[in-house]
Amino acid sequence: VNPCAIAMLLMFISMVGVLKDRKTLMTIALSYIGAIFITYFLIGLFLFNLMQTYAAQINTIQTGLYTFFVVLCLFLFIITFYDFYVTKNQDYGKVKNQLPKFIQSFNKRFMQKFSDVITEDRHSIRKTVYAIVIPFMIGVVVAFTEAACTGQVYGLILISIRTVNPTTGI
Repeated sequence: VNPCAIAMLLMFISMVGVLKDRKTLMTIALSYIGAIFITYFLIGLFLFNLMQTYAAQINTIQTGLYTFFVVLCLFLFIITFYDFYVTKNQDYGKVKNQLPKFIQSFNKRFMQKFSDVITEDRHSIRKTVYAIVIPFMIGVVVAFTEAACTGQVYGLILISIRTVNPTTGI
C-alpha cells in the first residue's frame, strides 16, 4: 500500500483498461509489477550496502538528509499551496507544479502509440515486445519516483535489518 502510487496506478489502469485479451493484460500487469518489485529490491540492496559501508558516517549523512528534505518539503508546500489557490480561482494556466508541456505531449503520443499497438487484433512479435518492455520501463520509473515517498519507511526497515541479522533480512 503506497499512497504515492495512486496517480501512477490510475494512469496505468487507464492505459490497459481497454484490453479485452486476458493474456495480454496479464503479460502487461506481470511485467509492470515485476519491474516495481525488482527495482525496489535493487534499491534496497544498494541502500543496505551503503549503510554497511558508511556505518560510522551514518549520523552525519542522516542529519544532512533530514535538513535537505525539510527544505524540499517546505518548498513543495509553498508551490502546492500556490497551486491550490490558483486552481480554486480557476486560473489553471498559472499552476506551477506540473510536467512541462513538451513532456505532457510526449506522454500523450507515447500512450496513444502504446494503446494502438496493444489493442491490435493480431498477435505479433511487436505487440508482445510492447506488452512486456513498455510496462517494465514504466514500472522501473514509477519505482524510482515512488522511492522518494516510501524511502523513509524503507530506510528504517533496512536500518533495523542491519542492526539485527543482515542475512535473515535479505
